[in-house]
Amino acid sequence: MADTNTSPEQKRNLAENKPALVKVRYAVVGLGYITQIAVLPAFKHAHDNSELVALVPGDEEKRRKLVTKYKVNKTFGYERYADCLASGDIDAVYIALPNNMHRAHSEGAARLGFRSSLYRSCQSGIGGS
Repeated sequence: MADTNTSPEQKRNLAENKPALVKVRYAVVGLGYITQIAVLPAFKHAHDNSELVALVPGDEEKRRKLVTKYKVNKTFGYERYADCLASGDIDAVYIALPNNMHRAHSEGAARLGFRSSLYRSCQSGIGGS
């Protein structure tokens, strides 16, 4: 039985008894240099199994530029990250933020059961910060 997070394409495949073509729907958090030169362009090569659904930028100018370039309809600023996770539109997050922001964003995703990928490992130190 299809749940509310099933894409229209997946619902059609289920109705027609076709094998489900499951694409992981991603939100990319952070739109810095690495995201722009490596992460976002990689979605063009992963179109069979991945879909770029949402951007979570900290910079409005980057948001405007990249939404148009990558044809992404959903954006959430850093302050609305929880809304992105709760939207039902994503399956996983790619976190490409400065190290000191990794922990909060990855823990938020993990608490809700999302898969996440970090550009670098979480920063740790005295007191677990």
